[in-house]
Amino acid sequence: MPHTQVHFCSIVQDIPEDVFLVAEYPHDWLFPQCAAVVHHGGAGTTAAGLRAGCPTTIVPFFGDQFFWGDRIHQKGLGPAPIPIEQLSVEGLSDAITFMLQSDVKSRVMELAVLLEKEDGVAGAVDAFHRHLPSEMPLPTPSYHEDIDGPNPLQWLFTRIGRICCLPCGS
Repeated sequence: MPHTQVHFCSIVQDIPEDVFLVAEYPHDWLFPQCAAVVHHGGAGTTAAGLRAGCPTTIVPFFGDQFFWGDRIHQKGLGPAPIPIEQLSVEGLSDAITFMLQSDVKSRVMELAVLLEKEDGVAGAVDAFHRHLPSEMPLPTPSYHEDIDGPNPLQWLFTRIGRICCLPCGS
């Protein structure tokens, strides 16, 4: 499996001498060495931190990062997200204190074990089957059907496409 990369971007012009800026490191190497992680909250980075058993603080600035920050907090795997424009020394200090609580670490470790045991492909196939209509008859080919007519597999995927693309009202 390819390494997931950790990218640190320099959005701050003047980096203090006591901050070590790295270009990139693989998540699967770095995160297991950490007691906790603070990051932007991208789905891949969030998953890597949780797989490594790290309590997580998310500092979102774009897109789905806000969603993942809220989910982490709701599940007790980290403190409330700190939007980038609200990031402060006090807020970060409070977040780290929260993440270092033993009950937070326990919850994250329980999730890490579940993630380790999860078969994502089987879960995806199961979800696909659960969402198929209960009655989906396959066509019986007619003797008189044109040779260029849809074969049963084409027909099935056409039907699934029509069902999956119905407006859901959201």
